Amino acid sequence: MEEARGHLAAAGSSLDQVLGLRPDLVPALIARGRVHLDMGEVEAARRTLGRALELDPANAVALFELGRADAEAGDAELAAKRFERVLALQPAASLVHYSLAQVYRRLGRVADARSELEKRGNERVEGSDPWLAEVDALASGSAAYRARGGFAWREGRLEDAVTEYRRAVAADPQSLAARRDLAFVLAQAGRVDEALELLRSALEERPDNALLHHTIGLLEARRGRPDDALPELQKAVDLDPRFEEARWDLARVLADLGQPAEAAEQLAQVLALDPNRQEARRLRAVVLARAGRLEEAEAEMVLAVAATPDDVELRSELARLADHLGHQQLAREQRRALAALDR
Repeated sequence: MEEARGHLAAAGSSLDQVLGLRPDLVPALIARGRVHLDMGEVEAARRTLGRALELDPANAVALFELGRADAEAGDAELAAKRFERVLALQPAASLVHYSLAQVYRRLGRVADARSELEKRGNERVEGSDPWLAEVDALASGSAAYRARGGFAWREGRLEDAVTEYRRAVAADPQSLAARRDLAFVLAQAGRVDEALELLRSALEERPDNALLHHTIGLLEARRGRPDDALPELQKAVDLDPRFEEARWDLARVLADLGQPAEAAEQLAQVLALDPNRQEARRLRAVVLARAGRLEEAEAEMVLAVAATPDDVELRSELARLADHLGHQQLAREQRRALAALDR
């Protein structure tokens, strides 16, 4: 993380110079907000992008980026509202459906998330200010290549992103962040073997880097090799016990490998790190049921329903499980709620 921050700082400095001359230049504020976000400075990103939106309330790009920042800050509900408004302003921006699906999942709105994923396309949010490209071009060097690669990636321009990240790696061959970003975009472009070769080369230099182990494990899992993914993800959480995403991915791989009890333990750790992660609570209920721990599965479902009371599918599952366990009052409560939702 510190290395990534160092490389992006130069891009931020260039944009700060622009804003020093024109503090109300909306495209510069948007670009600066993006850099803040890529540096992990979520609250700074929210402030900067919020200022852009104050100056131009109908700017769909500012709204989209602010939604991303809200999601990073853990405010999935506000992020969902931002993404919904982007789609109201630009219905053709089909890439936004993916971002909206992700925050719906965090909110436990599984059916809505599936619906959004079905609508996902390749149309990006269109900016209205012709200065935006000029502002993005002001920064130079490895940091700028990474920043522009990130923008291209988010907009679905994968080959452009690959080109920019390759330039970033060439400009600074020691940049672990640039190599990791390049690997991700290569994998998304379908070049998984090339991505893994790049990551394993980096791992030889930094064998105790949790991010690298997680990324390798994630890519192995995505291409259907859970046995190869498992040791990499386990190593990632051993190196960094608070690495939430690595634990989440490890839990999913364990579930896929038919180890529900072990998956449930990892999901308990995920929920200890983020009690509001409803997708983890739902999956924990599933794996607990597979492990035969039905009372615990029911308890998780009760908590999930309390967090997402309008989820018909979840309430139906809870009613069936309560019936099976002989908990008739709980089952009746769920059926009454389902009847009310159906009106």
